[in-house]
Amino acid sequence: MTPSALQRSKPTRRHALAIDGHDGSGKTTLALGLADRLGGVCVRPFGGYVGKSFFEAAEGGRPEDAIAIAELAVAETIARESQAEIIVLDRCWMTVFSAIPDEYFSRWKYRVPTLLCWSNLAPTLDRLQQRSEILYNTDWHVRYIWRYADLARRFECTVVRTDQLDEGSALNSAEAWARSVIARETQCNNESSGDEAGPAADTD
Repeated sequence: MTPSALQRSKPTRRHALAIDGHDGSGKTTLALGLADRLGGVCVRPFGGYVGKSFFEAAEGGRPEDAIAIAELAVAETIARESQAEIIVLDRCWMTVFSAIPDEYFSRWKYRVPTLLCWSNLAPTLDRLQQRSEILYNTDWHVRYIWRYADLARRFECTVVRTDQLDEGSALNSAEAWARSVIARETQCNNESSGDEAGPAADTD
């Protein structure tokens, strides 16, 4: 199923939200906790081989290939959760935009409501060290950390500072954001359903 087809066929009562951010920002913990609180499912469209292929294409100067890989991964991941009313994506379009040139942004078709999970450099590196993950050079981390911050500003995304909030407070902020998004989408869907039904019949 292509992303454009998914947009047309997506049930109006389903909600897809994304928690995004740089490695070590706490986004996966936040995404899992948010899905649990909302009674939804948390999915990772860029996990494993897909993520490796995406970043190889993006950092190898092949942005069109990177977009194609990522769009298909998001579409297929959401399609697999056909029974879920609420889907929380651990990474989505913001991860893609962080790794490709700005002039390719318009080619991305599926931009779900997204919250940025953000942390400054020192806490980020500390978390990655605790997880025994490969640490790239500091400049690499700095570039992505501030790239995400710039994307959140440009696309007016809510930001949760995990370097300033404890886990519970960060989750409370994410839940408040998510419930606001869901309420707004539900209202829009209800209004659209009313428009499609047409005007009430004149009974006089």
